[in-house]
Amino acid sequence: IIKITHDLCRDETSRSPDPDWLYRFFEMAKTIYGESMQNLWARILKQEILKPGSTSLKALALLETITQREAQALQRACSLACTFGSDGSNKLITGFRQPENGMRRYFKPDLAERLALGSFKLPFTDLMLLMDLGLILRTELESGLLDPASSLPLSGQGQTFMLTPLRKGARIYYYRFSPTGNELAKLVGQKSHSEYLDALIALLSRAFSINSDVGSTVNEKA
Repeated sequence: IIKITHDLCRDETSRSPDPDWLYRFFEMAKTIYGESMQNLWARILKQEILKPGSTSLKALALLETITQREAQALQRACSLACTFGSDGSNKLITGFRQPENGMRRYFKPDLAERLALGSFKLPFTDLMLLMDLGLILRTELESGLLDPASSLPLSGQGQTFMLTPLRKGARIYYYRFSPTGNELAKLVGQKSHSEYLDALIALLSRAFSINSDVGSTVNEKA
């Protein structure tokens, strides 16, 4: 791990990590044998040398116990994660709900539109696994009622979109990463997943007018 860290370093300004952190890090790192996990621990060490306090001991202790399968589940979850609104926490969007138009709203209940994460190699069993590890909160959450008068920024896959509800009262459903999950997500990074992004935007376009940061517009009114 130390050798990999050395190879990762460039002409960068280093700082002095906390001695207690370093001691605990090396004690835990002794038990890490898998190549991919050693690479991850090397990135953690480099980041801590550059910016002390980047990774908590709590996150390290959890990471020490994670199996290769669990780490792969986290990587897949990170590839589907996004942020929206003013909250910088990673989220997994699972769908939306919007009210019916006109008189139909009095007689027909709002129906939720769903995105199957299992179609993108994140089955519910993996989601439960990450919940058991404390990396994703167990309860599916929903945003507040969204208003067409204001737009909601959504970022993911290196792109930013502005979502404007087509009707008043639209809501987004999602799972939120825990603080430790967000911490580890920064270390794991996000792999490109254009197929998922296309499916997410297609789903949300049924309830939102969507403008991307490159100026294109998606608007498919149901």
